[in-house]
Amino acid sequence: MKQYTLGWFFLLLSFICGCTMQREIRTEYGSLPMVEKPGDAFLMQFCERGISRSGPGRELKNSIEDYESYILGYVEYSDQGWEYSAGAQRKALMQRLNDDLRSQDFTDTVQVNIVFIHGWHHSSNSDDCNVNEFRAMLRRLNLDLNDVAKKVGSRARFRVNGIYVGWRGESLTVPLLRQATIVDRLVTSEHVAKGAVRELFADLRNLQLTDAETGTAPFPKGRVRTIVVGHSLGALIAFHSLSPGLINDLALSKPLPSSGKAEPYVCGKAARARSFWPNLTVLINPAFEASRFEALNNTAAESLVCDDESPRPKLIVVAAENDMATRTFFPILRTVRSTFEQYDATSATMESMEREANTHTVGFVDRYLTHRLELLQIDDTDKCVNQVDARVGASSGSVKPSRHLWVVRVSQDIVFGHDGFLYPKDGVYEPYLLNWLVSVYLDDEKNESPLARSYRNYRCVLKPTPG
Repeated sequence: MKQYTLGWFFLLLSFICGCTMQREIRTEYGSLPMVEKPGDAFLMQFCERGISRSGPGRELKNSIEDYESYILGYVEYSDQGWEYSAGAQRKALMQRLNDDLRSQDFTDTVQVNIVFIHGWHHSSNSDDCNVNEFRAMLRRLNLDLNDVAKKVGSRARFRVNGIYVGWRGESLTVPLLRQATIVDRLVTSEHVAKGAVRELFADLRNLQLTDAETGTAPFPKGRVRTIVVGHSLGALIAFHSLSPGLINDLALSKPLPSSGKAEPYVCGKAARARSFWPNLTVLINPAFEASRFEALNNTAAESLVCDDESPRPKLIVVAAENDMATRTFFPILRTVRSTFEQYDATSATMESMEREANTHTVGFVDRYLTHRLELLQIDDTDKCVNQVDARVGASSGSVKPSRHLWVVRVSQDIVFGHDGFLYPKDGVYEPYLLNWLVSVYLDDEKNESPLARSYRNYRCVLKPTPG
């Protein structure tokens, strides 16, 4: 009996000792001059998941890392979705972004603000793997975009700033037991999604709208772009926070009822006048049930009737075909959690559709699928060996290029499993997915821009050609 008691005691002790503290990590609200590391391989070698291994005095505490050509700012949230220190991190970041936008050093520069929201097991620690990957992403984008702009003779210059949304993605560090925290962290991510992160998004939107309306010489209008990227439970946070605004924007282009029999509907001017924000949202291996996506998908389909000149997509969902977490384990967990939920019994078809959407993630419900992205080998070019191509999923039929929502199934050569979204595997430091997303984003309103075409050729990335 004593052995069992001691066993439970040590298990409880390890549980308590293994808990991570809920605390603000970036407690110094200002910029810290940083020197870029020698390369992506170096960054990927020295990283942890959700915890710090830097040791006392070595963990970075500044809320803004200043790399001269770009900055990386951190905004953190508690388990209840509250900001720390009355929003001091957010206020310092917004002040810096506004100062840079009005600086004489950047009068001809497009400011691209990329928000990254991490998922389960991660944090804002300076040696967290997601933090290192985001640093590598920002460095590559700043170098590549400006290099390509120079090659094609474009006057545009880019300053790609990073905004890292941190929350307590790792609540327990004990091996094996940490995997049991998924339900707890799922609930926390929903709190964050419905909390103060919405004020951060509102501030970023206000910065962009103000710049678009009040540019004065020598600062031209419209120099700010915003891209939001969420991974896993971070994709849940991004979706919950941004989907209400996106569905409102999409609804503006839906056809209006007409009183005339000859013309069953009327397309209003609102479809051409609306301004989507953010410019692009990317959800990578999202860990939430597809039933939350249904209304947005339906609105996007209806808006196609009046939207023949749509630019690039506004929301891209990326699902790795070998992501066991969302393809296999999520449906099992979700089936258990939804045991007593009911579905539309009006017809067997509707009941089946609701059940599938409620127990699977967006990327693994075939009727939502719009594209497939795969890596093709080529030998007849002196520029590169690989290129990425997009294929329409067989189950989705023809997809109009003007569709605002893309759901993309991705081969494991491009995104490997749940976490291999920047670099597919160890030793492979070619960000295929990132480059493809950039080529899509740079696309013109009607035709592919020279900048996008050059970037595509430079990094061997093709834009999707559905239909």
